[in-house]
Amino acid sequence: MRALFFVVALAAAQLAVAQTPETKAAQRLLVSSGLQVQLGGLTAQMGKQLQVYRGQMPDDVIEVLGEASREAFQADALRAEIVGALPAKLKTEEMDRASAWLEGPTGRRVTKAEEDGAGGPDPAAMKAFVQQVKAKPLTPERVGLIQELINVTGSEALNQKLMEAMAFAVMLGIDSTQPAEKRLGTERLRAELKKAMPPEQLAQHIRAALPAQFSFTYRNVSDADLKAYVDFLRGPIGKPYNDAVFEVFTAALVAASFRMGRLVDTTFSKRRT
Repeated sequence: MRALFFVVALAAAQLAVAQTPETKAAQRLLVSSGLQVQLGGLTAQMGKQLQVYRGQMPDDVIEVLGEASREAFQADALRAEIVGALPAKLKTEEMDRASAWLEGPTGRRVTKAEEDGAGGPDPAAMKAFVQQVKAKPLTPERVGLIQELINVTGSEALNQKLMEAMAFAVMLGIDSTQPAEKRLGTERLRAELKKAMPPEQLAQHIRAALPAQFSFTYRNVSDADLKAYVDFLRGPIGKPYNDAVFEVFTAALVAASFRMGRLVDTTFSKRRT
């Protein structure tokens, strides 16, 4: 696992030394979009996912899964994959135009809110916000803007893919603790995941939760800024950017899931020899 970290660090260093214009534009977009910061919250989310299994499997297995998840979902690995994939989805000038908007005053205020929300809301702060909204409900205009933002960002589908990828990573990791002849394999695991997390039920759960989560995340962002953000994401610059980031981000999550399975497999293969 240390070797994998070294390889990722070396690759990142090489990218910094020998950047193409496309790579520079992709790295700029990673920063200006807030993804550079937001990706750092995924390992914490994976840690929370694994805590569900406490008491259901041996602690040493949980520890191996935890270490593998931290390695597989580490921000540097995901960043490298996204930066490598973006130039195939967006032209350099398209990335630069999106970055220019996101680096402007409105874009920065919006992405700062998203960066601050990386890793999920603080429970105490979220509870206080909910109580505040109960006492003073959001205006219909604000509620509408929040829903528009959810729709235009494709956040329902994105969160569903994120939750499924993390759950699949855990299942794949658990399966990898077994001897080869006893493993369920990828297809069986995907079928089991669908039974455990029926897609439509998961979608309904996410759909119900997102308005409160978005309202909290953007609580300090004005209506005017939210409207400008929605307009940007619907427009000729923002839509291609949003679609491309959605695609490369979800692909990076899938790759991380399989990476976690391989890491767990390596650890338990050594233990069995």
